Amino acid sequence: MPDLPHQRSCQPALFSNRLIRSARSCRCDQLHFSKSREDGVFNPKPIPSLSDRNAHTVSRDQTTQELPVFLHSLIEQEFAGFEPQPLIFESVLAYLGALDDTACVDGIAISKQGLEPALKQLDLALNGAQYAIEHKNDPKSAQFLLTSAQVQIGEIATRYNMPQHKALQVDLGKASAALRKRKLNLQKGKTVDQIQVWRKNWQRTEKELRIEEANSLYQYDRLQEYLQSD
Repeated sequence: MPDLPHQRSCQPALFSNRLIRSARSCRCDQLHFSKSREDGVFNPKPIPSLSDRNAHTVSRDQTTQELPVFLHSLIEQEFAGFEPQPLIFESVLAYLGALDDTACVDGIAISKQGLEPALKQLDLALNGAQYAIEHKNDPKSAQFLLTSAQVQIGEIATRYNMPQHKALQVDLGKASAALRKRKLNLQKGKTVDQIQVWRKNWQRTEKELRIEEANSLYQYDRLQEYLQSD
């Protein structure tokens, strides 16, 4: 089977490793070495897990440093990412530490999410951005959280994808663009005021979202019908 273009483009880097280049059959998605930890020996180790059901479990006990070390390893070494901002990193640690493994059930669970949880997530992202600017002087985390708010608006928009929602789609696009503008011009004090102005403008759109929720794809039967129509 011939290589796809994206596979050919990365082959020079892929085969620079002497341990795998001799096979000449490896693909980009088969490269298992970390640049930070490679020791020249093919010695794969079991992937750690946060699940209590796994034999190689990373402790989520906040009195240990296992979880922070594990996360830094994933972000900065496994995925070659930048060092995370302190506020964001602390938030991820708190989230993972609060997960309840016993709440997980086997099989497929169907979630019938409504508009209210989505609006709550949007509000939390905005609150977090304000906190990052006012109390932590952390514009990068604020930018990240405002981006999260934009993503939430985008997710809401996918549920209002009916012909009668064209005007609402335009309003959602404008709301996201306004957040992006504030994200690119962060200033302590002024940013919080701008977010408050955004919230005030958002109230009309939120009211329309609530009115139209019954006619949106948040309704499970409508969503099923919509997905089956493609």
